[in-house]
Formats: sequence, C-alpha cells, structure tokens
Amino acid sequence: EVCNAVSMLVPSLVGLCCWTYPPEGFSRGPRTAGLLLAVLVHAPFSLVYHFLLACRALEDAIDNWSRILDQVFIHINCIIFTWLLSTNILYPVIWTL
Repeated sequence: EVCNAVSMLVPSLVGLCCWTYPPEGFSRGPRTAGLLLAVLVHAPFSLVYHFLLACRALEDAIDNWSRILDQVFIHINCIIFTWLLSTNILYPVIWTL
C-alpha cells in the first residue's frame, strides 16, 4: 500500500517539474495544465486512502469514505483525461454520459 501511495506522488512530481522547468519540446497549454491539475487534485485522496490502509487504520478496507473519494476522483480523472486527450467530440461526450 505504501508503494501505491508513492506511485501517486511520482506523476505529480514529474508533472510539476516539467511545468516548472519545461524540457525542450514541452508545451504549456490548457490541455497540459488540465492534466496536471487533475493529477494533483486526485493525489491527496489516493495518498490518504493508501496510507490509511498501510497503517491498518481503517475498520473496513472496502466500505469507507477514503476509498469512495479515491474512486470518485479516479472516475473524474478518466473523464477529464478523455476530454483533454481526445480530438473527437463524440468520444468524450459518450464517456461523460
């Protein structure tokens, strides 16, 4: 579970580093900003859930608020990523519904 939590830190840190010190060919556009924002918003909920599991601090590992919030933000990120990465308008609309 600690590895799961750390795995959420890596994309956040890489995204922040690329945004702060952009490598050659990196574009700071609205899509890039949206992807970074989505990852950064989801990260705290995922970190809390996985650290609570690692510490065995949850009474029920499946039925709890931290897991629900983690999964909600996973689904929200999937929708955001679909809108930002797709050039076809129909595909994200279908996924949003």
